[in-house]
Amino acid sequence: RVCGRLAAPARPHQSAACARAPARVCPSIFAMSDYGAHPELRKFAPKIGVLHFEGGAAGATQGRTHMAGFGYEVVERAVPGLNASSAAAPTTRVRAELRKAVEELVGLGVKGIAGESYQMWPLQELVAGMARVPVAMSSLMQIALLVPAHHTDQTFLIVAAHAERLKLDLGAVLQCRGLQFSPSRFVILEPTAEELDDPSKLAGRIKGFETGDKRIAGAIFDCGKLIKHADSVRAITTYPVFDQVTCLDYIISASSDNPYFGTSYGAGAPPVELLTKARRQLMSPSEEYLRLLRSRVNGQMKVGILRIDYSYPPIPGDIACEASYGYKVTFAKVDGLTFEKAQRAALDDQIMESFERAVKALEAEGVVAITGDCGFMMAYQPYVRTLTKLPVVLSSIIQAPAMAATHSSSAVFALLTANSSTFDKRLLLTQSGINVDLDNWVLVGLQDVPGFEAVALGEKVLAEKVQPAIAAMCKDLKARHPTLAGFLLECTELPHYADEIRAQTGLPVFDAITLVDYFQVACCSPPSFSQAVVQGFLGALDPRVGASAVAQITVGILGTVVMVPAMAGSAQQRCCCAVS
Repeated sequence: RVCGRLAAPARPHQSAACARAPARVCPSIFAMSDYGAHPELRKFAPKIGVLHFEGGAAGATQGRTHMAGFGYEVVERAVPGLNASSAAAPTTRVRAELRKAVEELVGLGVKGIAGESYQMWPLQELVAGMARVPVAMSSLMQIALLVPAHHTDQTFLIVAAHAERLKLDLGAVLQCRGLQFSPSRFVILEPTAEELDDPSKLAGRIKGFETGDKRIAGAIFDCGKLIKHADSVRAITTYPVFDQVTCLDYIISASSDNPYFGTSYGAGAPPVELLTKARRQLMSPSEEYLRLLRSRVNGQMKVGILRIDYSYPPIPGDIACEASYGYKVTFAKVDGLTFEKAQRAALDDQIMESFERAVKALEAEGVVAITGDCGFMMAYQPYVRTLTKLPVVLSSIIQAPAMAATHSSSAVFALLTANSSTFDKRLLLTQSGINVDLDNWVLVGLQDVPGFEAVALGEKVLAEKVQPAIAAMCKDLKARHPTLAGFLLECTELPHYADEIRAQTGLPVFDAITLVDYFQVACCSPPSFSQAVVQGFLGALDPRVGASAVAQITVGILGTVVMVPAMAGSAQQRCCCAVS
């Protein structure tokens, strides 16, 4: 689901004329994506823009594609006159050149804009105000996702060039855009020339920071030259590594359709993009195998899911459905935590003990991150993250700081929840680590949508009945709020409808799946070649892939769907199949 991964190279010297050349699409990604094999799909390839200092738009980059995702294009643009000094105090000329570059990227249809290092951080608010897409001028933007997911006694290592300058600036970086994070949570180090050439030496230095009183949560790479070493460092240290690539992947995932679920249900004209991709996926199993073989995501690495004491039949897209992922998941129930108790954030001794047992059970399974199957679990985030050193992301709401930080201060976001009458917006958003501006978050309850009452009743939601109403609500929200920048789906049953919301509004949608995918990839070392062969072969034959493709083609046209249980003992509990 997390999309193609690209390694940003070092910046060779370029002439001023070359630096002023129009933005260009990085060509090598097509060697590693579905779009390159099938030119008719190229027009559907999502794009993301990358801004460079003058002379910094480098040549082709190394591609990488997620086993369950689609590749994306990277459009690079060097900004004349922009350097570290002018980024800190941009002149009128630099501002004009920057606006020109941003408008060109937006005109090309990019889904997000990134910068090359923390030295571009002072431009974050300026560029975000120029673009109606997510903006992350540094990979440090991921701090907004990482800090709320970890206990307060865990430390992050930031590996960056110009480390001494960053140490002086870090406090200002962490306090911008409503974030409330302390510099004491971070250790900054600058890689030596030897470490830039040998990832094992860098990994050894990183592991050396783990002491009895210091728990390392992961490493953040803010140096383009280190991207090629991220997988090696993950494998050697077992720490998560967050770099420019994971940042780009996260941004693009909110604007990309999911290959395992999402249909139009006949709501207006079928989204041509979904149907065309689905036909290609269904009709080209050999291409699917080759794409999966090239993937460097380890599908065997599991994510743990805490389940409340509540049973219902999940559909693909639901975080409690195994068919929602391109990797393994495992579950543990929190006994005594009912849906009603979760809504009022009840936390007694029995529930605390149940959380502790469930977390230990997931750790014993070897999971790399822990999430929850109910958005109201956000209230338990501070407690549960004290029970483990693993990333804890109990609710999609934890993405709120990243959404706010990657947009201008005037941006408005729609927060969709199962029941707005029981949702404490201030409490739950505060738990995510954001200084809440309630006016920027429009709360939308779905309790009155015909058919959605099944969530409260623990019954199966009839997606084909519910989805048109949800899509209509989102289109109406966009019409009523001109500065609406995106949607955050709180309820873990809502990701099934994310693709339709994207198709109908053209805005990014962040949900429980975009969050869990992000952490799964960053926490995993790549598979061995033999693992890649096996998971590529099995993935190409995965009935979920074919079933999803059939659903997208047939349901998108006819608007009918049934849920077909998978075979007993299968890793897939359910798959989505359409019938005429």
